[in-house]
Amino acid sequence: MSAKVTNLKARRRALAEELAEELDLHVSDVKSAPYDQALLIVRPHSAPEREYLVLTEPEARRRTTEYIKESLWAFRAEFVIKYTCLPADSVPMVRGWQETQCEGANETLLKLVGRKLHKLIDDAVAADGRGCFLAGYDHEELRRGPWYIYRTH
Repeated sequence: MSAKVTNLKARRRALAEELAEELDLHVSDVKSAPYDQALLIVRPHSAPEREYLVLTEPEARRRTTEYIKESLWAFRAEFVIKYTCLPADSVPMVRGWQETQCEGANETLLKLVGRKLHKLIDDAVAADGRGCFLAGYDHEELRRGPWYIYRTH
């Protein structure tokens, strides 16, 4: 992620407080990843290393949007087709295309969805929650004050 991350100390503190009881964790046990300061690495004394995204609401929204835009090819064809001008009986064709093209289908699907992309994203988040897209480990979204926390590993 190229976006500048601010409030690193506050992010670290929020994560340490969220996990303190479970892991006997202290702020000093939380470090940022060198390539993404919103990705925090937790090295508890009695458990394996973990990774968490700690984001503000706008950051979580932006990253969810980016994730969905990059992975539209993997969404159920029945879901995606509702946001295109293709008829409903095109689902088998779109599904076959997704299976054969994989990531290569993404650009065209984005074009087919066009201006309805934001509606698709809103509906996907409403159905599954942001954790489904940002918390690869457990699909959970935690909240600590202004921070949204997602376990990635």
